[in-house]
Amino acid sequence: MNTMTEQIIELETELIEAIKSSDLKFLDSILHDNLLFMLPNGQIITKQMDLAYHEAGNMLVEQIIPEIEDIKIINDTAIVVVFYDT
Repeated sequence: MNTMTEQIIELETELIEAIKSSDLKFLDSILHDNLLFMLPNGQIITKQMDLAYHEAGNMLVEQIIPEIEDIKIINDTAIVVVFYDT
């Protein structure tokens, strides 16, 4: 595993902790502005919607188990496909 992939996996771990603690500052800094996220009920939300749910206390996550399906690194951009189980 190369260093960049290891860094991405480490950031995913930090992301999970930020999701669980609703760390808005970290989430805002790490999530891409064009993020699309699928909720367990199938609803697709944007970064702004995700942050608003966290800020309002509507996004309560006690446990989240990531399964990284794919990591693509293109120049200075990483695209990560992750499935989360709760």
